[in-house]
Amino acid sequence: MNDLGNLLLAELTVCGAVIVGFGDISELPPDVREGLSVGICVAVKYPKEVIRGIADLPTAEYFGWYNKLNDKLDTLVTYGAELLQSKGYTAIAQTRKRVGAGEKEDHTLLPHKTVATRAGIGWIGKSALLVTERYGSMIRLSSILTDAPLETAAPINESKCGNCTVCTSACPAGAVSGKLWRVGLERKEFFDAVKCRKTARERSKLGFGGDATICGKCIEACPYTRRYLANETVVREITSAKYHLLEDFLYHALFLPPGTDPPPREVIYQPEIFIYIDDFGNKPGDCCMIAEADGKIAGAAWTRNIPAYGHIDDDTPELAIAVLPECRGQGIGTALLTRLFELLRVRGYKRTSLSVQKANPAARLYGRVGYEILCENEEDWIMVKPL
Repeated sequence: MNDLGNLLLAELTVCGAVIVGFGDISELPPDVREGLSVGICVAVKYPKEVIRGIADLPTAEYFGWYNKLNDKLDTLVTYGAELLQSKGYTAIAQTRKRVGAGEKEDHTLLPHKTVATRAGIGWIGKSALLVTERYGSMIRLSSILTDAPLETAAPINESKCGNCTVCTSACPAGAVSGKLWRVGLERKEFFDAVKCRKTARERSKLGFGGDATICGKCIEACPYTRRYLANETVVREITSAKYHLLEDFLYHALFLPPGTDPPPREVIYQPEIFIYIDDFGNKPGDCCMIAEADGKIAGAAWTRNIPAYGHIDDDTPELAIAVLPECRGQGIGTALLTRLFELLRVRGYKRTSLSVQKANPAARLYGRVGYEILCENEEDWIMVKPL
């Protein structure tokens, strides 16, 4: 991925996207892609408990999140397009207002799902929803069209659903034929959208009395979705047996501006960096929460009372946090901070501080969880959060 792609990925992920992918759409008809050659897929996901809750019927909570995620996507793609425009490129945010597709329309000229398959994000399932290996179908999608020179992924041109018939059997409308999707196959050849909409409206009334056209049964039933739902993220206080992992997370906590080559791992042993974990567990303010997801330690957030970059006084522990690159954009950082703040309160701390470079997209996360700028220099902010 080139520097521009890394910048977009970092900015959109820290703002809440769980997937950002780039696809070559130049082979599509010019009129559907506005003459632009690159499509950017942006996705956000439903909370697990919301999808678990629609096993029988759609719920008001599910409908609320459906709208909330659509609003979030409009914000994300608008921001991404504006970022590209600021770099001198043409970029069009495929917001709901621009696409103009409502429930009475059969399809859009360039569905977000098409952009997603061109970006290698997933494939079209038998239920006509995008299916991803990680999240199944429990995501909402939007897209950006651009002429920016982004490095694109290999497209996915055929279904990976194989002989699976789960959504075919689960669909209360009987809208799923069971036929496998491939590039060039029109939706009507394998899925009955009219039956789907009619039954979804009926189920919305039954489920929560809503005048809406949502169902979600195929999302909840998909084996890929079920697999993701079974993988819980567990946040807990670190034990001494795991202290050695902080070396890895200290390295991942280093901010690298776009275009910067990763430094050698040995950089963490520089005194001004290693002070964040040296002899951890034996200094004042040593508190740490770790997150386990998909069978591995995916992130860590910790504090110490040390004379480091974000030090303001001897009573205020300084924060450090890192999430593995492949696990970012899933809410793990927020979950870690929430639990860490609880632990600090229990231990009697009144506030916590941090230092963050102004160019670091993580500064947005810190602002969202309550950190405020205390002071600054040319490159960095020192921020404080009352507990």
